[in-house]
Amino acid sequence: EGGDPNAALQLYEEAQKSAPDAREIAFDEGLAHYALGEFDKAREAFDRAAQGKTDALADDAIYSAGTCDHAEALADTKDPKKSIAKLEDAMQRYQSVLARDPSQPAARDAHYKASSLWRQLKQQMQQQQQQQSNQQNDSKENQDKQEQSQEQQKQDQQQNQEQKQQQQSESKQDQQQQEQQQ
Repeated sequence: EGGDPNAALQLYEEAQKSAPDAREIAFDEGLAHYALGEFDKAREAFDRAAQGKTDALADDAIYSAGTCDHAEALADTKDPKKSIAKLEDAMQRYQSVLARDPSQPAARDAHYKASSLWRQLKQQMQQQQQQQSNQQNDSKENQDKQEQSQEQQKQDQQQNQEQKQQQQSESKQDQQQQEQQQ
């Protein structure tokens, strides 16, 4: 801990050549990738360490793979859909550990935190969808009002034009009457 993750990865690579099935090496490799923020590689290494086993190392590896998902969700909360999917993966992994060992405090705590963030992001996403819906409705209402206003303006212009024509016609008739009277 506190060492150079890149140097550690080189050592793990060498060690895996002599012991390719050593789950502990895969687990340590996952920790080094996690420290570098390489969550996909870390998750792969943790999955190799778990290898479908049901021992403490497998539980630690599954929990650690969940922390990769959880960390990615925390890093990208601006995209709630992506974060929600990552949190669901993390919660599933934590739940898997808790199914075998309900007293596992780290998995229980991480599951609680992931669930809380998941609920917040779901609520945020629903609020954003509601705002978008409201904006679309407002936009549609404004467009309808504009169209009504434009239609009213056309009608008013047409009425004005008809009134002018009527006045001109009446004016011509008045002129003709005056000319006839003279």
